[in-house]
Amino acid sequence: GLLAGPLLKWIDICACMSAERFSGTHCVTASMEDIHFLKKVSVGEAVKLTARVHQAWKTSMEVGVTVTIDRLGESDAEPQVCCHAMSTFVSKDKKVLPKLEFSSDEEKAWAEQANSRKAIRLKMPKKQGQEGRPEIVEGTTVSTELVMPHHCQHMGTTFGGWIMQWMECAASIAAVRHTRMPMVCVSTDTLNFLAPSHPGDAVELRAKVTCVWNSSMEIGCWASAENLLEGTSKPICQMYATYASSG
Repeated sequence: GLLAGPLLKWIDICACMSAERFSGTHCVTASMEDIHFLKKVSVGEAVKLTARVHQAWKTSMEVGVTVTIDRLGESDAEPQVCCHAMSTFVSKDKKVLPKLEFSSDEEKAWAEQANSRKAIRLKMPKKQGQEGRPEIVEGTTVSTELVMPHHCQHMGTTFGGWIMQWMECAASIAAVRHTRMPMVCVSTDTLNFLAPSHPGDAVELRAKVTCVWNSSMEIGCWASAENLLEGTSKPICQMYATYASSG
């Protein structure tokens, strides 16, 4: 079936289009809330992504994306929900966002839930530097991606969806390497973008098993960007994902 990484990239693209259409300005992904993958996407199925702005604050907004799956060739099959995703976007130029108008009680409820999620995020401690980033020892999966122009959005920085896809790929390798059996991503925890990366940067991804339970495990993945010409490196993202056997 479809790996979670490409799906995360599609979600980010869809959410970004919704954010920019609403705001009328360029936007960047600041964070993505927990995602639980309810159904896997198989070869030959159609994936539909629907995004809408749930709440708009001064210079940031929450965009929700619902992913559904259609089984092509089965006319009587109802679309199945794959997952729901909530992302926070900020206007690149700090432009004050327009007021979001609500036309139903359901939309008002989405806005209140978005306010609650924001309040929880603000209470969480800020991640400092490369805290928790593992040293390269036995059991650590390391991969490197060179940021090319096609990885970047219209503002010249790496599109968040590509970072998510690379991180999930590294995490998948770590999970399979540990178990020596097929594993699938069943959920991701809140993901925060700490800094941007640019064309020509080398993005290093380090993934390792952080906890193992009876039939599932948690994988931590850390991404950093190195300016190859200057020899400087900075953390750009951190993610924790849960994997389970696909058998």
